[in-house]
Amino acid sequence: MHHEAFSLAAIALMGVVALAAFLPAIQHIAIVPAVLLEILFGARIGPQGLNLVAPSVTHDMIAALGLAVLFLIAGFAINPQEVRGAPTRLAIKG
Repeated sequence: MHHEAFSLAAIALMGVVALAAFLPAIQHIAIVPAVLLEILFGARIGPQGLNLVAPSVTHDMIAALGLAVLFLIAGFAINPQEVRGAPTRLAIKG
């Protein structure tokens, strides 16, 4: 990958993450979660959109890390007291 293409891809990725984080903060009302904005903006700058970012090993690693963080945040949002009892029994039974 050429140095210029890598720089453009890095700037595009950082811009998407910053924009997705700041838009809900500026609005003061979270109409859509930042994660959803990151996915939408990422699809827009990716190969099927504006083609600013091409798939690479680095991007795959960043995507895997982002998915892990998303699952971590979702896990912290679960209240264990709410899932005890009937929901847990239903989940175990299938």
